[in-house]
Amino acid sequence: MKNLKTSSAIIVLSLLAALPLHAQEKRVSPHETVSTTIGGAQIKIVYGRPYTKDPKSGEMRKIWGGLVPFGQVWRMGADEATLLTTDHDLDLGGTKIPAGSYSLYLQPEENGSAKLIVNKQT
Repeated sequence: MKNLKTSSAIIVLSLLAALPLHAQEKRVSPHETVSTTIGGAQIKIVYGRPYTKDPKSGEMRKIWGGLVPFGQVWRMGADEATLLTTDHDLDLGGTKIPAGSYSLYLQPEENGSAKLIVNKQT
């Protein structure tokens, strides 16, 4: 497991938000797959989006500091951990990530900072 700087988390989250989204199979929470090529590296991210509305009551719920508690490791995805796959070695905030598949986790803090955890176990 490697803890990365908040900037690395922002890069990954920006990638998730900026790319076109394609639906996967039907699950409790919607799952998406995004892929792109950066510097010759093919990168694919598969993730589940937690609903902001409570599925039972329909009321809006708080994600950061609510559904995802501050100071605790979150698996970065609804239902299962987010999966990052790359065919080239990556450099995330100065941390070398060899080509392969990884599960992503995040530890958000109340002050707005976060630690990104890249895990070889998928």
